[in-house]
Amino acid sequence: MNYLLTKEKDNEMENKQAYKMVRTTDPDTSIDAAISIDPTRLESLVLDAIRHFGESGATMDEVDRALPDVRAGSISPRFKPLIEKGFVIGDGRTRKAIYSNKQQRILWAVEFYKEEEQ
Repeated sequence: MNYLLTKEKDNEMENKQAYKMVRTTDPDTSIDAAISIDPTRLESLVLDAIRHFGESGATMDEVDRALPDVRAGSISPRFKPLIEKGFVIGDGRTRKAIYSNKQQRILWAVEFYKEEEQ
């Protein structure tokens, strides 16, 4: 039985947001990993990296390059909580990715955000 779904284990979890990082079908090792990470520390690192880009904002690839010691898979899940908490803004603008020809959304720290001029 997947212990992430049990109330007792839920109350013992240090990372109360771990349930958002795993699927109910994931093995217990994935659940253990989700519980063990500190999302607020990672959010802080990602926010600092986005702030570093100032008014130009940052794409996922740019943040990834700015944080070489953090795995890319740990970076992108931090965007949504930072947006929801009001620290980061994305308005739909995109820029060419560093590692591919795809477009990636640009995110700004709120103190550097400026609406696009029409």
